[in-house]
Amino acid sequence: MGGATSIKVEVYGYSFDNTDLVARQLQSGMLKDPAFTQVTLSRDEYTPEFQMNFDRTKLALNGLTSTTAATAFSAAMSGSVASYYREDGDEYKIRVRYAPEFRTSVEDLENILVTNAAGQQIRMKDLGEVVETLVPPTIERKDRERLITVTGIVAQGAALSDAVAAANKVISETQMPTGISTVIAGDYEDQQDMFSDLLVLIVLMIIL
Repeated sequence: MGGATSIKVEVYGYSFDNTDLVARQLQSGMLKDPAFTQVTLSRDEYTPEFQMNFDRTKLALNGLTSTTAATAFSAAMSGSVASYYREDGDEYKIRVRYAPEFRTSVEDLENILVTNAAGQQIRMKDLGEVVETLVPPTIERKDRERLITVTGIVAQGAALSDAVAAANKVISETQMPTGISTVIAGDYEDQQDMFSDLLVLIVLMIIL
């Protein structure tokens, strides 16, 4: 795709759900137009993550604090530094955590053990609920606003103006939730900037 002309529709908004929804609708609509050969999104897929929601009453009954239990849960998932290894002046952390096969499902995590002050080992499932959530990818920002970019590669033989018109048509047919806005950028934005600079130059030449 090197050198291919493209336009970008920047979808601005705070809500990941709403910007994802609008971006995918724009992608679907643009793909149906012959002015584009490919339409991609800048945002990666959401990734699954496990979280532990502790019950304060259950923690108290088992002689534990939320900090102690959360530390044990985090250590099992992400590991804790058990020691350090030094070689040739460099220091390396030795991190210990559960093997992958013991931390891949909700059931695995429910059976993580934490030891209370009395030496009793308590399972996480007796302290609260393990839930699986979807974590959004890296947040993309421009001018301090969150956005997701829909990039359309202009088909060979199609003019940039045709692609812009097609994108604007799709945008006009897409229902925008409150707080969501769009801006057409990419090669079109560069072209508009060039025309603007050229106009200023012509005006200056006339004045001088």
